[in-house]
Amino acid sequence: MRALLLAVTLHGALAAQVHPKNKYFALQDKRLDAASVTSYRLTPNLCACTAVCRVSATCYGVAFGAMYVPNQTIALGTPNVCHVTPKPQLPIYLLDQAGCSSFIRDTGCNEQLGHENLGAAGCVWLSDHGRTWDDAKNYCKTKGGQLAVLDTPAKYEAVAQRLRTKQPRPNHQWVNAQNSLSGWKWEGGASVAGVWATGKPDGTWFADCGVMSNNMNFLLRFEMRALLLLVTLHGVLMAAQVHPKNKYFALQDKRLDAASVTSYRLTPNLCACTAVCRVSATCYGVAFGAMYVPNQTIALGTPNVCHVTTQPQMPVHLSAQAGYVSLIRDTSCDAQHGYENLGPPGCIWLSDYSLARGAAQDACSDTGGRLAILDTPAKYDAVVKRLEAIKKKPDHHFVDAFYPWWLTWPGLYYWQWSGGAAVKEIWAPGEPDGSGGNCGIMNRDKGFLLDNEKCDKKHHFVCQMNANF
Repeated sequence: MRALLLAVTLHGALAAQVHPKNKYFALQDKRLDAASVTSYRLTPNLCACTAVCRVSATCYGVAFGAMYVPNQTIALGTPNVCHVTPKPQLPIYLLDQAGCSSFIRDTGCNEQLGHENLGAAGCVWLSDHGRTWDDAKNYCKTKGGQLAVLDTPAKYEAVAQRLRTKQPRPNHQWVNAQNSLSGWKWEGGASVAGVWATGKPDGTWFADCGVMSNNMNFLLRFEMRALLLLVTLHGVLMAAQVHPKNKYFALQDKRLDAASVTSYRLTPNLCACTAVCRVSATCYGVAFGAMYVPNQTIALGTPNVCHVTTQPQMPVHLSAQAGYVSLIRDTSCDAQHGYENLGPPGCIWLSDYSLARGAAQDACSDTGGRLAILDTPAKYDAVVKRLEAIKKKPDHHFVDAFYPWWLTWPGLYYWQWSGGAAVKEIWAPGEPDGSGGNCGIMNRDKGFLLDNEKCDKKHHFVCQMNANF
């Protein structure tokens, strides 16, 4: 399975790939940028088209549908043409076109937040609103990055070229360069060189921040702190987003959790198996390979069985098993940091180490989330069920419930979640009794119902992605 590709026909949408590095997305009724298409060929079906795009640096996507690139070989409108591009494509930039399905390689950037991969500069977001330099720098942090450090000519030119081609023409853009006693420096200490506009810097003392100037071909000049901003992200991998219903991952030599498999059938090939999993709330993935679920219909070890699950699966939790390929629906959670989608509370991570409550909040922030707010019985019960399913009984877990003693009368135990919702319906019997402390824990000795605890005690904790509240 050296370079195995797959396609999913999910009410017309497809998705694929095996190794995480080779993650692909697909969208129905979308086509590649015509200017980026460099080759095209007639293919009998969608699966044959996706197979054209081998796992390599030279192919970034295919579009299957009627020919839409003028050339002397294939007439415009000819059906069943596979268009191939060697250039990165972003789902949000694909053109609408009824009848075309595009299968595109992940750029490794978070397109849901507007980031795009600009090569040497990495994942970049160009703002469309103005802020002061200091506000811009802080705002970049809220988007998971930092104000751009373009400390080589290659990085700078990659961003400048994107700004020059963007329509309408962007305004000036802040970057993370500042004047200091030792001269102009990028954040991190590298000297600013090779990117200045003609005649800059000219020694003006009151302008101390770098800006890419839209009237100087986006070369660098300086300004006081009141224009726009630019974000570059470092180390963001495999974060691209398309519509959650049309985004799948596939892993070679991995199989679904056997307990989650709800149906199975013989299929002639991998494409036929992926076609089983329609885009709906009832299918979260398939695994193609020998039968591994004991039942009375298909014998264990029977080849070419398509196993189907109706439960969310996480790539990090799939069982290793040579000879299988699992295609799983994206739950839109950060599996790299251990988050999994638990339904009502969204993306949740259960820590496997202990911290005091304040340090636990910081640890959650470091992963892009916060201490969990489980402010409805449905949210709370979903986490309880996940904790109960862990084979080794977990420790108590901090959540973001607390007693704001400075806002209440003595003897009135008004507990709340961060955000102000009252804590109710999930307390362990007899709790809160006012003696344990001002922070909430899910007590493992009381069925993980809520108990009060001293905030400086160390326990495991529950993190929740910020998008979920």
